[in-house]
Amino acid sequence: MLVHIAGVAFPDRLASSRIHDWRTKFDVDVIGAVALTQALLLALRRARGHVIFINSGAGLNVLAGMASYSASKFALRAFADSLRLEEPLLRVPRCTPGASRPPRRNR
Repeated sequence: MLVHIAGVAFPDRLASSRIHDWRTKFDVDVIGAVALTQALLLALRRARGHVIFINSGAGLNVLAGMASYSASKFALRAFADSLRLEEPLLRVPRCTPGASRPPRRNR
């Protein structure tokens, strides 16, 4: 079993965000998960294992003031969904704490 739970957050508005923070966020949240999964993929296949993704509600609904965080969580969700499709011997559940409906718009 492999559980992806690592993450970092940098509160940022797009206009004032730093590219270094975006790279760090994606390196930890996305590239780290991909690299670790690739390193363990043969063993996971042999064991018909589980790769569990602990994500965030920000991977379903964008959060204002958290541009890099929301973007990386959407990317992590896409990676989990791709892994599930490409590796039928593995179980690939996603847990999304903090998931909620998007706010209603005034009509």
